[in-house]
Amino acid sequence: MTKLEQLWNMAKDDLGLDIEISFPLVLPKKNITITSELLLKNFGAERGMLVFTRSQELQGSGEEIVQEGYGYSVLSEPSQTRTYKKDEFIALLSDWGWSGPPEKKPTWIKDLPNSE
Repeated sequence: MTKLEQLWNMAKDDLGLDIEISFPLVLPKKNITITSELLLKNFGAERGMLVFTRSQELQGSGEEIVQEGYGYSVLSEPSQTRTYKKDEFIALLSDWGWSGPPEKKPTWIKDLPNSE
């Protein structure tokens, strides 16, 4: 398990997240399957956020990923000494936004000011 996966598993346990590690996504237009480090359900986009550690893993498919109902983000693989920090995860998740059922929105999500 990578350090990124370890930290997200800690966040899953601490914050009650719905995560699928090593998520394969079939992209029909390009007829390829890409595998993200994880799928974080109920955040970012209707079908969740895909997290990658390298932009090359996207294989130039960002637009199709969005068309399929997912958001995506490229996060650097954390150093082995990195520790889980709840407030950092809450800030990131609040930035991505809740996309799950309104009645299940966690109370810890911070509503960010509208940037319009």
